[in-house]
Amino acid sequence: MITMKYKPILFSPPMVRALLDGRKTQTRRIIKPAPGCMDNDSGIVIAPSLNAWKAEGRWWVCKPPPIRVGDVLWVRETWSRLGDMYVYKSSGQFPGDRWRSPIHMPRAAARIFLEVVDVRAQRVQEIGEEDAKAEGAPAQPIDSAPGEKYRNDFAYLWDSIHGPGAWALNSWVWAYAFKPATKPEDWALRPVGDLDGGAKEKCSECGVYPPDHKGVCEGCLAYREHQA
Repeated sequence: MITMKYKPILFSPPMVRALLDGRKTQTRRIIKPAPGCMDNDSGIVIAPSLNAWKAEGRWWVCKPPPIRVGDVLWVRETWSRLGDMYVYKSSGQFPGDRWRSPIHMPRAAARIFLEVVDVRAQRVQEIGEEDAKAEGAPAQPIDSAPGEKYRNDFAYLWDSIHGPGAWALNSWVWAYAFKPATKPEDWALRPVGDLDGGAKEKCSECGVYPPDHKGVCEGCLAYREHQA
């Protein structure tokens, strides 16, 4: 049985715009720590708590993905308050005083919810043209070979987020696919324990979600890494 959990995820304003326009139905996040590998089928038993797959003639092993099929993601985005309303940078609205960091966006302000329908481990360069299109990357003024336009646009975006040469590194990533989900009617009134499974330990940065890495939750960690 799939257990649904609500988890935060950060997107930049251009990617939020792509979500709102229906152009973005996938996102890729670097697997951290990077998967380890074994060169042969030596009969080593892999702990059930780990995730394993065979590729490139090797077995790769890592921690399970932080986001699972059936989870519902609520999008953290650049926001502000204007009177008693929430406003959002990606919608071209004007901030009440200043734009505020997505990491400080209260869950009551969340307007975009996404149900995860597929999770895959792959090299980032394994992305095909259709999947690259589903990433919603902005078009770039660069020449592309036939059938490579969206893939080149995504490669450009990847380097702009993770730094020059990141695409060439060809890191292992979690490829998440999702579809729109409905915001729960009682979302703003739900206690934190209803969203995080009742965890007692909280993130040292947002103070809301359980920590996943060195005292920081996955949403805050994603913000640190500027993942789109």
